Amino acid sequence: MTTPEQVPKLLTYLGGTMYTILGRPNCKWCDKAKELLSSKGEEYKYIDVTSEVWVVSLMMRGGFTTVPLIFNKGSKPIGGYTDLETLFKEGPV
Repeated sequence: MTTPEQVPKLLTYLGGTMYTILGRPNCKWCDKAKELLSSKGEEYKYIDVTSEVWVVSLMMRGGFTTVPLIFNKGSKPIGGYTDLETLFKEGPV
């Protein structure tokens, strides 16, 4: 359950100034998402969910069970790597 103390921490992590990738080590789709954003010149924040256990709890509460979970600059979930790739193919982001 999200506590009031976690809200500022979450907003700091998903601050809305860049993309955010929630991922884990040895995840090829997480790596591909980072590569895609870098190739487009986009800044991103990468959060290793194995180091930030509270993030996993929030993901699961939101119904998200896989990584990568990617958020746009407005802190809204895009989805996974394929969703990010589709977003860039559709035009300017």
